[in-house]
Amino acid sequence: MEDIFENILESDMAPSKKVGCRMMTLAFDFLSKQDAPIRSASITEHIRNTAVLTAHELVRFEKTGYIRWESLLHFYSIDYVKAGFITKEKAGWSSTEKGRQFRQANGPIAMFNQAGVLYRDWKKARPAKKVQEPELEWSKSRVWLIAPGRGARYWNQFKDQEEINIGWDVGDASQYSDEEAVRLAMRRKWDPEKSYRNDGLAVYQFAQVMQVGDVVIAKKGNSTYLAYGVVVSDYRYEERANDHPNIRNVMWIDDSGWEETEQEIVMKTLTDITKYPTYVERLETLFGTVFSEVSENFLAGGAGPDDHGSEESGSGGPYSIDSLLSEVFMERSEAEELLEVLRRKKNIILQGPPGTGKTFIAKRLAYAAMGHKDKGRLEMVQFHQSYSYEDFIQGFRPATGGQFERKDGIFLRFCEKARSMPEKDHFFVIDEINRGNLSKIFGELMMLIEADKRGDSHRVQLTYSGKGEHFSIPSNVHIIGTMNTADRSLAMVDYALRRRFAFFNMPPRFGSRFRAQMKADGCPAPLIDQITNRLNALNVSITGDSSLGQGFNVGHSYFIDSEDGQLWPNGKEDEVFTAIIKHEIAPLLEEYWFDNAGKAKEEIDKLNG
Repeated sequence: MEDIFENILESDMAPSKKVGCRMMTLAFDFLSKQDAPIRSASITEHIRNTAVLTAHELVRFEKTGYIRWESLLHFYSIDYVKAGFITKEKAGWSSTEKGRQFRQANGPIAMFNQAGVLYRDWKKARPAKKVQEPELEWSKSRVWLIAPGRGARYWNQFKDQEEINIGWDVGDASQYSDEEAVRLAMRRKWDPEKSYRNDGLAVYQFAQVMQVGDVVIAKKGNSTYLAYGVVVSDYRYEERANDHPNIRNVMWIDDSGWEETEQEIVMKTLTDITKYPTYVERLETLFGTVFSEVSENFLAGGAGPDDHGSEESGSGGPYSIDSLLSEVFMERSEAEELLEVLRRKKNIILQGPPGTGKTFIAKRLAYAAMGHKDKGRLEMVQFHQSYSYEDFIQGFRPATGGQFERKDGIFLRFCEKARSMPEKDHFFVIDEINRGNLSKIFGELMMLIEADKRGDSHRVQLTYSGKGEHFSIPSNVHIIGTMNTADRSLAMVDYALRRRFAFFNMPPRFGSRFRAQMKADGCPAPLIDQITNRLNALNVSITGDSSLGQGFNVGHSYFIDSEDGQLWPNGKEDEVFTAIIKHEIAPLLEEYWFDNAGKAKEEIDKLNG
């Protein structure tokens, strides 16, 4: 398998395609070993637990929180579905005989490329879209053309740093009320006789009209398209030596390059071509893709058909403690205590065995503390062994011309965002907090995260700060961590950091509320009884094992459908239960009792009845 991945990494595919090819190879080979459909969440969990993921693959997109490898896995799974290599049904994903034969005969790279070809063939064969209202047709996303500088001289920077940028430094362009205000600033700064019509419009649209999920096409001159990708971050302003301070990050999907043969490409730096649907469709045919699907798939978190209605659906609106209790298996007194400690201590960690919904609860707890489901005040990151201070706080990164420039990390940017809204609480969720080297990641912030060390009176100079630069954590920033107590590969949390957090145990919950939710999800009462009794008995056995203990219990989330209520299809409930035991819980128990295969088999047999 290592040789296969080396071939993928050494191929001439675009960086995003290399990640997609690797993820689809892992997913397809996993599916090919299964006897029943596998839900996408189980596939991603398998890859997360078994694959050595690179820092590039583990990048989390700032605005949406999606991890690159997960997003690209789901993105390219569409190609495999249209190619007939996999199927996606309500019960999950499956490999097909066609796919298995092609994989065996041709290998993973040829399979990935063929899936793309067959997808494009499928797209061409579809009936033409009937476009009546262009603005409504594209209301969720736009398509932009952008020039990476004159003669595309900044294209390598665009590609290597996964970004787009434009010039005209008039400060933070998000501060201007409209494009006329931008043009006025340009005339004041440079030439009062010029109109700056196109330039002002470009800066205003780049900062305030372009959105996360929009498709962007990089061009060169008037005859070449270099690549297309999807915008993955909000606008930001950074002073730069090349006078291109207006920046957004982009996930480039394909940088194959295409020649324009029908008409010259417009020469403006930035052009919104959404209002020209005929032109957009012609480019879709040329590139072999569907821009609206590129955007929608990314905005859905890379969700496939079985992922719609995920836990992130339904943003906006009030969110109270009653809202929290309607979504999690928790008593009111426990929820009230959690919220009170979070307000007072500012830092808490939810710890517990796998399948107890820690990440799900962390986000809902933040919303309940806000009183509103405001995703703009919630940021999430997942720690891993390669995560560093430079990722989290601040560090130097490669820039153009072989130079390095200082970049702020995700937590520092989040703190500055919270500082600009002092009247509103902000919440930073750290998933798998004990997977990282915490002392290394937090650095001098170890002191600042204490509740009584917030604000400018306790500001410090950071490792990479310039002379006279200081940083503090605003008092309206709260940190919620999650920790898997069953992961034996991880060290305990640093004691110096431990005293700065309050810890709450998240146990399995197979009580009355679990039973009510299972019934609502369509699971029949006799099977609910089996699940409850057998899992409770399993957890008693695990708790009583001196080499394991309560921290290794199996949680309730394996049986709860947090998506669309289709986990327990009528007439196939026993098949679903068997599949969950076989593909999700049994491997976990075999890992628990890796030195006692007989014990693992005994407990698995008890679950199967």
